[in-house]
Amino acid sequence: MYLEQKEINEELMLGDEAIARGAVEAGVRFVASYPGTPSTEITTSLVEYAKKYKFHVEWSANEKVAFEAAYGASLSGLRALVGTKHLGMNVLSDSLLVAAYGGVRGGLVITCVDDSHPYSSQNAMDSRYYCLLAHIPCLEPSTPNEAKELTKIAFELSEKFSLPVVLRTTQRIAHARGLVKTEDINSYNLSVTPKFVKDKSRFVLLAKEAYERKKWLFNQMKEIEKELGTFGAEVIYDTGSKLGVVGVGIGAAYAKYVAEELGIEGIKILKLNLSNPLPKKALIDFAEKVDEVLVLEDGDPIVEHAIRNLLAIEDIRKHVRGKDDSVVSSFGELDPDKVSESFVLMGLVKNNIEVFEPRATVTRSGGLCAGCPHMASYYVIKEVLRQRGGGIVAGDRGCYNQGAKFPLEALDTCMDMGASIGIAYGISKAGVKEPIIAVIGDSTFFHAGLPALANATYNHAKFTITIFDNGWTSMTGQQPSFSTGLTATGLPTNRLFPELLAKDLGVSFVEVVDPFDVDKAKEILSKALDYEGVSVVIFRHECALQEERRLRAQGIKRKPYFVDPKKCTGCRLCLTKTGCQALRFSDGKMTIDTELCTACGLCAYVCPFDAISQLGESL
Repeated sequence: MYLEQKEINEELMLGDEAIARGAVEAGVRFVASYPGTPSTEITTSLVEYAKKYKFHVEWSANEKVAFEAAYGASLSGLRALVGTKHLGMNVLSDSLLVAAYGGVRGGLVITCVDDSHPYSSQNAMDSRYYCLLAHIPCLEPSTPNEAKELTKIAFELSEKFSLPVVLRTTQRIAHARGLVKTEDINSYNLSVTPKFVKDKSRFVLLAKEAYERKKWLFNQMKEIEKELGTFGAEVIYDTGSKLGVVGVGIGAAYAKYVAEELGIEGIKILKLNLSNPLPKKALIDFAEKVDEVLVLEDGDPIVEHAIRNLLAIEDIRKHVRGKDDSVVSSFGELDPDKVSESFVLMGLVKNNIEVFEPRATVTRSGGLCAGCPHMASYYVIKEVLRQRGGGIVAGDRGCYNQGAKFPLEALDTCMDMGASIGIAYGISKAGVKEPIIAVIGDSTFFHAGLPALANATYNHAKFTITIFDNGWTSMTGQQPSFSTGLTATGLPTNRLFPELLAKDLGVSFVEVVDPFDVDKAKEILSKALDYEGVSVVIFRHECALQEERRLRAQGIKRKPYFVDPKKCTGCRLCLTKTGCQALRFSDGKMTIDTELCTACGLCAYVCPFDAISQLGESL
C-alpha cells in the first residue's frame, strides 16, 4: 500500500518543491501556511499548482490560524496541508495537541522544516518533540524524492488512522535539489463534496471527552506501529558488522555518502524514515547483528534516546553512541564532515578527512536592501532618541531585524514574532523612565502583535509602537501580507490597515507617515514619545524591491544619486547612519553603486556637506 508507485517522469526539484508535488499528487484540496524560511517554498510552489488545479491555498495570519483552518477543512472531508518552519510549530502547538485527541477525517499533514543550524532563525529547535507530545506519526525523508513519496504516504496514514501526521525535514533537504519521480496528478478527493458530520464525543473536547479520546489516541499509535511493521527502515550500506549506523532522514544520506567516499569497511547503515513511532522490530533485528550502534540525526538526540531505551527494555546489551557522549557534534547542522569526524572517533577512519573540498565562496554581509524604507525608519528613530539622550528599542522578527547589525545597531532586543510589543510593555510597566519604542512589521503585527497591543492599552502602559509597513512579507520572499490587498494566488482582496486596528484596540495616538519624509517623521515620532499612553506610529513605504519591480513594469527608471568627490570629506556619515548597501568607501571617498541605488535620497539628506545629489541635478 505505502510503496506502490507508477513512474512517469523525473524532474529536478528542491525538497520543498518535491513536498508540494507530493501533496498535489495525493489530492490536496486545502493549504494554509505562514511564510518562514526554510519552509516557504512548499507553499509558494503549491500556489502555482492551485492556479491550475483549483484548490484553496492561503497565507494565513499565523501558524495557529493556518492549522485551525486546515483542521476545519479536514473535518469537512478534504485533504489539507499546513506548511511551517520549526518556530511555527510553537505557535500552532496549542491547537495541534488537542486536535490529535479529536482526530481528523480528510488527511491532514503538517510539513515542518527545521532550521537545525540555525541559519535564518533565532533558535535551532527540534520540532519532533511536538510529535512525541501529541502522540502523532512523524516521517523524515533523506532525499527530495523521498520527500515527495513520504508526503503522499503521510496523507494515507492520516486518513487511515484519523490522525494529523508530521513530515519533518531540515534545511538541507528543503533547499537541496534532486531528481524527483513525478506521477499523474491524483484525481482523488477532487470530487469529494465537503461535509461536516457532527460528533460531539470527538470534536467538543471538554474534560470528560478528552479523557476518553486520550485512550483512543494511545491505541491508534499502537495500531500504526503494528500496521507499518518494518516500514521506514532499510539497510542501504553493508560492509561488515563492527558498527551499525542508524541514519535518520538526512543522516542516512550523509552516512552512506561518507562511507562510500572513504571506502569504510565494517559498517552497516540502516536508513530510518520513521521517527515516531519507531519501527521497533527492524531496529531490534539490526542491533542484534552489529557490535555497537551509532545514531546520526539532524537535531536533538531524540531517536538516539528512544533506541537506547528500546534496547534496554529488550535486554540487548549494545553500546549506543551519538550526541549524548559527544561522538556526534551537538551544535550546528549535521553534515558530511561531522559524520566523518564521528567515524574517526569510532575508529573506522585513521585520520580526520574533510569530505567536502574547500570551495571558493563569496561572502555577503547581511543588511537591509539598498533603498529599503526601514533604513529611513531606523534613522528617524535613532535621531529622535539621540536628541533625547537615548532610549530603548525592542525589535521583532522580520527583514527589519537586519537593523540590529553594524552600522545601524538600532535594536536592544530581538526575540520572537510579536515580542517587541510585549517586551516594550513589560519594560514600561516595570517603571523604566527612558523613552521606549517597539519596532514591528506589518505582517508580524497581524501575526502576533494584536494581542500584545490589546494588552498594552488595557493595562494603561506608556510607550511607542512603530509599525514598519512596507506592504509585503519581505524577508521570506515578498509574499503578500494582510496589508498588501492581494491573496496568495494574486487575487485582489480586502486590504487591512494597521492604523484602523490600532484605534479599535484603544490607541488614541495613531499617525501614519512616509519615513523618507524625514523631518515630518521625526516630528511625529517625537510627539508620540511625549504622549501619555500607548502611541502608534506607522512608517509606511512600499518594499524597495517591489517598488523597483512595479516601476520597471511601468517603464520608469529613476535617476540614481552620486557623490561629488570634491565635496566629500570621507566622514562616512551617509554610510554609518543609513547602512545603505549601495554606498561604497574607498581611497578616502564615498561612492554610490548606481546599479543598486534606488534614488531614495536618504544619503543626500544625511550628508552634512551637500556632497550627494541626483544625477542630472546641479551641485
